Amino acid sequence: MEGLEGFALRLILELYKASGLPVGEGYKPSTFYYARRGWRREDVGVYRRGLELRGCVRINRVYLDDGAGEVEADVLSESGERWYKVKLIIPLDFECNCPWSSRRFNPCKHVYATTLRVLEDAGVNIGDGILELLVYEGLNRVAYHKARAASAMV
Repeated sequence: MEGLEGFALRLILELYKASGLPVGEGYKPSTFYYARRGWRREDVGVYRRGLELRGCVRINRVYLDDGAGEVEADVLSESGERWYKVKLIIPLDFECNCPWSSRRFNPCKHVYATTLRVLEDAGVNIGDGILELLVYEGLNRVAYHKARAASAMV
């Protein structure tokens, strides 16, 4: 896909910058792994579910021009019954129209799936631990700052 490699490179740079953003006491990232009711499974966190869903991402549009960019994608729900619209935006931001995302600022599994799919399609090794950390921390720290800005407006 034309422009995807350029967008992916810019996305990695944006994730790197965002992963270093300061956070305060209220920083509560989305789950990478989690345990519930004594049942442990490493692949049930939001990030891990996004990793599993990346094969269900349909990239519709890639735009990159003079430091700004956007990827629009559709991501199939885990049930296979609905498509959710995701946008990755540069300077780094994200949107998803899923019910989970509409109630929270944190990135949902569809945002993670789209991010990982863009990087993977551009030839990036998404299994690299450092890249996983950049994606996870970068998106969560952007979400933290979005939530703080929204609460300051109220």
